Amino acid sequence: MNPAGPTIAMYPGPGVSGYVSVPGGGYVVSPGRAAQVQPEHVEALLAAGWSMPTPPPQTNSAPNPALYDPHFRQLTQPRLMVRMFPPPGGALRRMTVEGRLYEVPEGENFLDVPIEDARVLAYNGWFDLGPVGPTEARPAAPLRGYMFTDTTVGLVMIFDGQAWRDFLTGESF
Repeated sequence: MNPAGPTIAMYPGPGVSGYVSVPGGGYVVSPGRAAQVQPEHVEALLAAGWSMPTPPPQTNSAPNPALYDPHFRQLTQPRLMVRMFPPPGGALRRMTVEGRLYEVPEGENFLDVPIEDARVLAYNGWFDLGPVGPTEARPAAPLRGYMFTDTTVGLVMIFDGQAWRDFLTGESF
């Protein structure tokens, strides 16, 4: 795609090369080389694990520059946390997402991360087990079958439509 107007330099995620489609267009990319992308494609590419080297210059058509600098990316409050397992093989057990480092320590199998970053980790092969947090963070009115890892009691819970139950034993909580 030959972008018209102001563009933004972005680097593709790990292992991305060739033609990359985005709604309304696409880009031919090479690993480790920046691609010039249109401002309206930035959010989709960030969600797919792309990164930006520096904030773009201010122009009338460019989005808020705070979106481009990892030090300015704010997480929503309160944060919904998600339990993530890294991909097998160890190559991606350490990743930086919007300025935040995620690394699974030796002897550990998972990390609890904010949902905003879980989307990028999942795109890069991490497995999403679902929401995690203390008992008070369980949703008040979840749908039947909703799973939640309760860190207060140390169990994976599932909602049966009326009560939270231990995923393994069926005991009600």
